[in-house]
Amino acid sequence: DTKRMEELFTRNQQMKEQHRLLTENIKTLENRLRAGLCDRCTVTQEVAKRRQQEYEASQIQSLQHISLLAGEMTNLRKENLKLKDDITNLRAMLDGSQGSWCLSPAVYGREAGYTLGRSPIHRRATQRHMQKDLNSATNCPTVQP
Repeated sequence: DTKRMEELFTRNQQMKEQHRLLTENIKTLENRLRAGLCDRCTVTQEVAKRRQQEYEASQIQSLQHISLLAGEMTNLRKENLKLKDDITNLRAMLDGSQGSWCLSPAVYGREAGYTLGRSPIHRRATQRHMQKDLNSATNCPTVQP
């Protein structure tokens, strides 16, 4: 019986020691929990925050590009309307010239008060019209009102 008692006593001492260690671990973990996130969680949180900031910056940049493109579209629409008006005016002038008018190249461009677009397409179209008028101006030497 004494041997059995000693074994139980030793085992009881071991269990008390284990209980004490477990209690200390629990207190340590509770303190860590109160203190904040673990290192791994902190790093994960920082990475998530950085990615969120990058995403928001990208969104802002995209919105700025959209705004610029919308403004450019508005300007192009205005220019398109002006060019349509210029075409209408030029057609009206050409229709009026088919009767008694003979237009010389001098009535085009700045002298006539027209400012066509600066793009190469408009320049080429203007040059073609001027070449046609040059060809027809040789057939009509004077300008009659």
